[in-house]
Amino acid sequence: MWRLYYADGSANLVRLADDGEFEYLPVTPAESSSGSYSGGDPVRARLSPGDPRIAAIRAEVERLAADTPRHIAQRTMGSGAFTIEAEGIEQRFMVEPAAVRGLDQLIRSLRRAC
Repeated sequence: MWRLYYADGSANLVRLADDGEFEYLPVTPAESSSGSYSGGDPVRARLSPGDPRIAAIRAEVERLAADTPRHIAQRTMGSGAFTIEAEGIEQRFMVEPAAVRGLDQLIRSLRRAC
């Protein structure tokens, strides 16, 4: 079982598993540092385990995990924070803001389709 927990650059949380479980938990204005930012509507969906969008997101996350020069030690505004669980092993890392643009686009597309 592969499972992703991803906090995007605005702290919206994405949960995705290879069994098709998808959840998007957005920041609300009450939770945002500005008091006005909203990450949109929450989404909870069950995708087909073979959905190619899961494979595309997983491939992008694995690419980011392997791209260690783009990893950062401290969370900064706009950066992405990841926890990946696979085969009983948990991997955590953070990446610089520019590195997550492609992943964010894939997730936005998935959210709109659900």
